[in-house]
Amino acid sequence: MNGAAPAGRIVELIALSESVYDACLLPNGCLVAAPSHLPIYPASAKSYLYCWPGRDLGFALVAMEALGRDVRATLLRWLWERAEDFQLSGLIYEEYHPNGPRRGAEWQPDQAGTLLWALCKAPHTDDVTEVNVVRVLADGLANMWDGKLFVMRHRDLWERRFASPRHGSNFGYTLAATAKGLRLASEVYNNALWQRCADEMTAQLEDGWRDSAGHYLRRFGPIGDDPVIDASLIGLAWPFDVLSEAERVQATVAEIETRLLSELGVYRYLFDGYDGEVERVGAELRQGAGAWPLLTFWLAIVRQRLGQPDRAREIYRIGLDNIDPDGYLPEQVFPVGGERIGVRPLLWSHMMFVLATLELGLLPER
Repeated sequence: MNGAAPAGRIVELIALSESVYDACLLPNGCLVAAPSHLPIYPASAKSYLYCWPGRDLGFALVAMEALGRDVRATLLRWLWERAEDFQLSGLIYEEYHPNGPRRGAEWQPDQAGTLLWALCKAPHTDDVTEVNVVRVLADGLANMWDGKLFVMRHRDLWERRFASPRHGSNFGYTLAATAKGLRLASEVYNNALWQRCADEMTAQLEDGWRDSAGHYLRRFGPIGDDPVIDASLIGLAWPFDVLSEAERVQATVAEIETRLLSELGVYRYLFDGYDGEVERVGAELRQGAGAWPLLTFWLAIVRQRLGQPDRAREIYRIGLDNIDPDGYLPEQVFPVGGERIGVRPLLWSHMMFVLATLELGLLPER
């Protein structure tokens, strides 16, 4: 591509991404979101020395396996043996301490959907722990689904909003992730209940389209819709592509690109205020969030998958242009001239860079 980064630079960044993964993998098998324990981690950033054992782990597993790394058994052993109450409920909550207790109090069903996708897209069905994890995850989702709604309050992937059966609301991204995960699991394990739940979730997701907005909604229900465009809905195109309305999915992606893509990359949503920095007493008001490299590379993957390779490479280049010279990818990119640094490096950012590089065919032979 015109103006492409030298092949050697991409190889270096892939190797660095693998080293970030290794730094985030603790001796007990816990995969934390960021290596807060290392000297390179900013003192001003919030600690992310916690495990998100569905979402971060799922994308990391897929990225590392795509690079030929055998990581599955170690990661699943930690989840099975240590994650609080996982074997009993099959539910994954917000985040966990490295030794296993829950840190976040709220349930996030999209985490289970993401991990099911990661495991069942290329299953190792002879591994007992993997079989146990898949069955507990899928049964956990099925048991919490009533045909139209999840029966327990839950949070979105950004941990900023709730959906509740009391209000009859669903999250678009969450439905897509859980439907995709259950659909793949049902195909691998021939389970009619999981397939039925996946079909019902997909039907509910289809109801999240609004002609007035011109895109799928991030949250919707009878007490009121949330029409703010959210970059998480990129996931409806990949990897959680369960919808048959291709034109509507593409319209949603286009709206995300129009409203949320800048020269710094893709923002999560309009009016986002989270910057990942420690909140100090007496500090100035929040200055607003930055762009998220993981979303920039995610959008590049989706453009490639939608048959737009030139645009995919342009967006990928935006992600590359905002990588610091040392190669470490942050959670967020802020405008030049400010003092904010935030979380850096973020494992999920590096994993999405790996997946985008492979998807676009930009990794030379190593």
